[in-house]
Amino acid sequence: MSTTQHRRRKPHPSYDSYVKKVLSGLDGNASINGSALKVVSSIAANTVDHLARESKHFLAHSGHKQLSDRDVSFASDSLGDKALVKKIQGNAAKAVDRFVASKSGRQSDRAVLVFPVARIGTKLRQERIGTRVSPAAAVYVAAIAQNVVSEVLQGANDVRKADKVERITPRHVMLGIESAKLHEVCPGTVAHGGVVPTVAPAKKRKATDEGAMPTKKSK
Repeated sequence: MSTTQHRRRKPHPSYDSYVKKVLSGLDGNASINGSALKVVSSIAANTVDHLARESKHFLAHSGHKQLSDRDVSFASDSLGDKALVKKIQGNAAKAVDRFVASKSGRQSDRAVLVFPVARIGTKLRQERIGTRVSPAAAVYVAAIAQNVVSEVLQGANDVRKADKVERITPRHVMLGIESAKLHEVCPGTVAHGGVVPTVAPAKKRKATDEGAMPTKKSK
């Protein structure tokens, strides 16, 4: 058997350290357990993958050769709740403005971001999105991913404080995902946390029509 057949797929990049820094920025007294950290890190990776995939499709249809921050902005429309996505896009645009205004230093420092702009830029280039990936596009993707993580952690941390415990658990993350309404990049099931609660549209309509969810009939 050839060495190529033995070659394993590259592991998914870890954003663990960046997730911890974002959480520290939100609440210096909060901590997160290992299982919950892995879930949030996977959300960050899923966000980057989702934006790369959607950007590639957008460029294919638009005819653009270079991936710009504007292209990524269009690609990010599909992330989830419109109001929240608009807020996240606004924060990403500000990160790009800071990056452009600063002429020296690390890319993440210039954009005032925790997430690794250079690494994410390399990831986008490896995906062969257009003939070139602009630095601003990498900043925009990093900012979107960081803001998605921040929204999930904020919701999870609120639940943690309500539970009066020190560490964020997968259950807290599950409820943070529900609060953020970013299901396009968040897993439907969180290990040890259960299934993200949703109500089928048909059930919602029935509840509205009848004024309440139907109760079980007594035998």
